[in-house]
Amino acid sequence: DGRPVAVGAEDFTTLGGSIGPAASRKRWRIADIARRERIPLVMLLEGAGHRPPMPGDPGGGGPGDLGAQGSLSGLVPMVCGVMGSSAGHGAITAPLCDFSVMT
Repeated sequence: DGRPVAVGAEDFTTLGGSIGPAASRKRWRIADIARRERIPLVMLLEGAGHRPPMPGDPGGGGPGDLGAQGSLSGLVPMVCGVMGSSAGHGAITAPLCDFSVMT
């Protein structure tokens, strides 16, 4: 019906869907957009979880996007689709959502 929604996804065909520093920043950003715009957040998950940074990667902290997603609780609807195997980071993301579908 034309209403906006923020969507984030993990792609198992790329590095097993693992979350490195760049992907963590992208996930934090999509959660921030959902918060600012007050739009639902949909996450499509299938991956290996958090990936430690490689030498030369910027940053190096943990997956701060989980905190950003947690701050959305009660503010915007969060929906999660677990599309396949999901470990670590993705497995923590699913219970943070208001509604999860697992295949």
